[in-house]
Amino acid sequence: VIRGQVVFRECATGAEIRNFCIEVPGSGAGAGAGGAVDLKGVVGDITIEDCDIRNEHSAGLVLEGCSGHVHIKNCCIHDCKFDGFGLHLLKGDISSKGSVTIENSVIKGNGYDGLYLGGVSPKPMCWFAASELI
Repeated sequence: VIRGQVVFRECATGAEIRNFCIEVPGSGAGAGAGGAVDLKGVVGDITIEDCDIRNEHSAGLVLEGCSGHVHIKNCCIHDCKFDGFGLHLLKGDISSKGSVTIENSVIKGNGYDGLYLGGVSPKPMCWFAASELI
């Protein structure tokens, strides 16, 4: 169990998070402003697999200006104060070549949007396979 944010910045090529419960409390130590899993400006591929993600203080999983492939597989993102999953292109470099696959995952019971896709991209960036938005 990780009680607090997992933050990736800049070069995190090949990073993997597997089999973790990531919990951010509503206040106190570990309550950061970003997502429970927060990726900003990441270059390279990231895998997040078999994780349970909850954030009582903010969003679940946030990507901004990433230029690799993020693969989210067999995860549950739930009970977050804000968005469950947020892809924010306008806060990053809109020319980035990043992409996301969400596979066999559940996004449920979040305060704002379950899935937030913001900004404009000249190509498809997000793919879903056997996932649920509840």
